Amino acid sequence: MLPRFTVLSFPGYTLTGEDIRAQLETATVTPLTLKPFQWLPLQLLQPVWPMARSLVEMRYLWDTPHTLDGSAFAAQMPDFVPSPETDAARAAIGAA
Repeated sequence: MLPRFTVLSFPGYTLTGEDIRAQLETATVTPLTLKPFQWLPLQLLQPVWPMARSLVEMRYLWDTPHTLDGSAFAAQMPDFVPSPETDAARAAIGAA
């Protein structure tokens, strides 16, 4: 039995913005174009909108390859097999 509060980080997929675009393009069979995000409005909103501060603080995650440690997740669910990336993209689009 797990403790009442347990962190089981799902390692998920390690995808760049371009990878996400390609998966969504495949899932929707629609050509998609990536455009740069305009950070200036969020930077200007930081003094009056706390979420803007948080979003700007986490900006580096968009530019930095990163993963979550999934060792605890794998220990609890050794037989788990993640969905293929395109299937996950299709499911995410369907849920939206």
